[in-house]
Amino acid sequence: MGGRRPATTRRWPTSWGSGGAPGPDLLVLGSGELIGSLRQRALVDEYVLMIHPLILGAGRRLFPEGAPADLHLAETVSTTTGVIIARYQAR
Repeated sequence: MGGRRPATTRRWPTSWGSGGAPGPDLLVLGSGELIGSLRQRALVDEYVLMIHPLILGAGRRLFPEGAPADLHLAETVSTTTGVIIARYQAR
């Protein structure tokens, strides 16, 4: 996947001191609440999801039910262990 990171930002909010200019990549692992907050503010450019072939029961949704997720599948990689790595770009 060429050193890609699971989430990148379009811009830092002006309250964070960058004036809305594009900021550095931000990697977020395992925080659906933070991702949801960033997504609501249109700050996520890209999602990299690792899909494991396990059935564990009910879990938290990455996107709330009924919330549109306008994403484009940009790349997929299948590993030898059956994990699928999918890279989606926000439109």
